[in-house]
Amino acid sequence: MKLFLRKVTYFALIILILTSIGLFLPTTPRVSESLLFGAIQKDSLLKNVESPRIIFVGGSNLSFGINSQMIKDSLGLNPINTAIHAAIGLKYMMENTLQYVREGDIVVLAPEYDHFYRKYDVVSEELMRMVFDVNFSNFKLLNFKQKLALIPHIPKYSLSKFKPNEYMNVKVDESYSVRSFNQYGDVGIHREPSDVIIPAYIMGKYNDDIVKQIKKFHCDVIAKGAILIISYQCHQDISFLKDVEKIKYIEQQFIDNGLITIGTPERYTMPNSLMYDLVGHLNTKGADYRTNLFIEDIRKANIITR
Repeated sequence: MKLFLRKVTYFALIILILTSIGLFLPTTPRVSESLLFGAIQKDSLLKNVESPRIIFVGGSNLSFGINSQMIKDSLGLNPINTAIHAAIGLKYMMENTLQYVREGDIVVLAPEYDHFYRKYDVVSEELMRMVFDVNFSNFKLLNFKQKLALIPHIPKYSLSKFKPNEYMNVKVDESYSVRSFNQYGDVGIHREPSDVIIPAYIMGKYNDDIVKQIKKFHCDVIAKGAILIISYQCHQDISFLKDVEKIKYIEQQFIDNGLITIGTPERYTMPNSLMYDLVGHLNTKGADYRTNLFIEDIRKANIITR
């Protein structure tokens, strides 16, 4: 029994030492190639792009779903697509963007519908890597609850730096690489239609806190002399029909809370012929189609005049 306890103690001590060392090792080549590192470019755009500006905030439904060149050519605005990954969480997306919002900016928030059926201060591996690998200065954007919730993720994160495949034969899908983003922050890789898009449905219970936090973001944006508008994510039509009640409830909450919206969820529902690989990702033709809808809606709402 003593021998067993001694071995367990030694093993635990080794894991503790490796975890401590791994926490301070440089980011691995595999992670450095990931789309999360696109945040460096996108934050640079937020800092340096000149007015008049239109800033897109949301998950990958935007990075895979907007043609910013069309927006610039049609609306005369300088677009910044900040979108990376929905799992980073709406809290981080909005608070990181808010740091850079200027007077006169148009901020377009297009959250994934799933965001409304999860915790606002959700924690994920993607969020952890955003602050530990990409930009540790943004650790301040996490609340105390999030910082505590990250602790269980640390061993896996640290020990991953000792895996050989993190350093050798690194291959990343070109659509999900740090190099996939163009000068505006869109995924600029040409994307062909996919034969099969597996439907995905919204899970969980509606969280009233999400719209409350969006209202707070709205007030913060206004305080900076900018304007916030809500747009709807692009969504596969089959998946939309399955979750139509949940999605329409989100729309009603926007209306009831006096938020400025453009379009409708139905308008941004897309057939499989316009989808890429997931229910919220558009192929190149689909992104152009959605962008045309967006441009029409912006003009109809006189957003630029406001």
